[in-house]
Amino acid sequence: MRRRCSNLQLGAGILAGIICLSLTLSGALSIRWGIWPFLTGIPVTVFSAIWLSLLIFYRDTEAKVFVNGFKYLFILGIGAVAVGLSLLTGVYLRTVFSGQMEARWILFWPMILAACIVFWIGVYRKIISTNIGTFQMWERFLDRKGTEPRAFLRRLWKDVILQETLREQSKIRWMRHILIYWGFVLLWITDILFAFSLEYLPVLGFPYISEVPHIRTVFKLFFESFGLMILLGASTAVIWGFAVRKTDKKIYSDTPTAIFLFFVVLSGYIVEGVRFASLPYAPAMEYSFLGNFFASFIRDKGLSYGSLHQGGWFLHVILACSFIAYFPVKRLIHSCATPLGKLMQSQKGLLEAKMKGVASGLLQGEEMIPDERNQDGR
Repeated sequence: MRRRCSNLQLGAGILAGIICLSLTLSGALSIRWGIWPFLTGIPVTVFSAIWLSLLIFYRDTEAKVFVNGFKYLFILGIGAVAVGLSLLTGVYLRTVFSGQMEARWILFWPMILAACIVFWIGVYRKIISTNIGTFQMWERFLDRKGTEPRAFLRRLWKDVILQETLREQSKIRWMRHILIYWGFVLLWITDILFAFSLEYLPVLGFPYISEVPHIRTVFKLFFESFGLMILLGASTAVIWGFAVRKTDKKIYSDTPTAIFLFFVVLSGYIVEGVRFASLPYAPAMEYSFLGNFFASFIRDKGLSYGSLHQGGWFLHVILACSFIAYFPVKRLIHSCATPLGKLMQSQKGLLEAKMKGVASGLLQGEEMIPDERNQDGR
């Protein structure tokens, strides 16, 4: 019965997606109809996780309030994102068929979508799927009365945000990790804010932020700074990896991934430098300091900047999308898994309840064995 119901839901979802795609492909609906549900679904999905985490702080409220709320919000958010993507796909296809889209964007959108799908499937398999069985096994031993909100927040600050435990173990490992970790997080947040305020809101009829003087220059400075953090972190990881390759510390290095990441970020700055070199110099370029630095070596050299920029752009996009899909495969996945593990370790009461439950189960098992032997003897 459940399988039949899930098949019906899947079929209904596919049918809804086809209908949405057809509406924008035919031109009946504009791009705004795709942006609204997409932008609404993302914060709703994020809020569903925040809502579930409140379970730790409100111990007197029934757990099902948070669990059921999480399920409904998550399904609503993912559904809205799926509807938005279906509508935007129709817009994409209509623009491609009409010949109004550049070749690079024709390739970019399917590549980034495929990379993100592979990324989230990998994260689900590595973090969620592998731990569902463990959670179900120990769920009956857990009591919400043993939750410790202050310990949760303290561990969040010390071991997730500041990562003090890693700093105590090795300052060089802490430095490379903090640069890459927070470089990624801050770059991702900046990218979302940039797209939301300067790309999507004007399309929806709210151009106010995009009209603020020098706002794009400010975003450029943030992009450049946070990208530099990742570049420095990757460089540190590569150098340290080679330095410890013949020691016991080798287990803490992942040199191939660090090299991969280094070239992904470096290629972006080089492409930006080629674009700057093809344009007349402007003082605003100074805010993109690394791109302008590379441009200073090739400016006014008579090169075919257009071809170099296009080729470099394609190379950077291929490298970036490949790295996104590659992320869950290697040690970088620990950037997501380790913080979750640290937060769980802060709940000493829950862990103690689990141990008592396991010990109680073992003792009950030992008491049953003599009784079974007596029954066999009879």
